[in-house]
Amino acid sequence: MGFCTNYVYFIASQMGSVLNCARPGADETTCWKPDIVNHDVQLWYLLPILMVIYVPLVWIRNMESLAWSHLISDVIIFFVVISIFVFAGINLADEGVSVSPLFTVQFYKAIPYSAFAFEGVAVVLPLRDIVAD
Repeated sequence: MGFCTNYVYFIASQMGSVLNCARPGADETTCWKPDIVNHDVQLWYLLPILMVIYVPLVWIRNMESLAWSHLISDVIIFFVVISIFVFAGINLADEGVSVSPLFTVQFYKAIPYSAFAFEGVAVVLPLRDIVAD
């Protein structure tokens, strides 16, 4: 239950960041903050939209029918990793090497992202056992 709740909140916050930064006149220093998507739309308004997408996906019994989506996600992950390396290289060339403090005022916001990164263990291991049978 905790992994699922964390996943929905993570996706909603990422959608909020994208909507914030994509709107005209977005402030680049604060648009990544997902707490308020726009002045009128709260982050929690995105959760019912996500539920409309996730609930039908939960009803799928045959995991093999989702194989095409795994291929698409692998391609997207590849492009994201390449983009990270390109932007990190550009940043390194522009600003050089710098050391950031380990704990900042908002370090606690990294906890959901860390839990999301390790969520694969809770999903893959049960699926591996089911497929082995």
